Amino acid sequence: MNRFECDKDKARANHVKHGVRFTDAGKAIKSAPTLTGRSPQSDDLGEERNLSITTLADGRAVVVVWTPRNGNVRIISVRHARKNEREALNAYLQNLQ
Repeated sequence: MNRFECDKDKARANHVKHGVRFTDAGKAIKSAPTLTGRSPQSDDLGEERNLSITTLADGRAVVVVWTPRNGNVRIISVRHARKNEREALNAYLQNLQ
């Protein structure tokens, strides 16, 4: 991953809706352990989409939807992780130890 990019209007709207900033999500993906997989929407949308479950600096678990674009990571959305996603991240982190 070289750099993170996003649509600034989408980032603002996402922050209002979910209370999570794209910039915080990008920092977390770079620095925190992250569980990443292909989004089921990839085939429907005609582009590679990935879901990354990670933890923000304040400890909140989030899901980041992103796509690789021109050598960068384009963040599409960020939201709080659901219970099953937090459990998957915790299991992944336990396996790292």
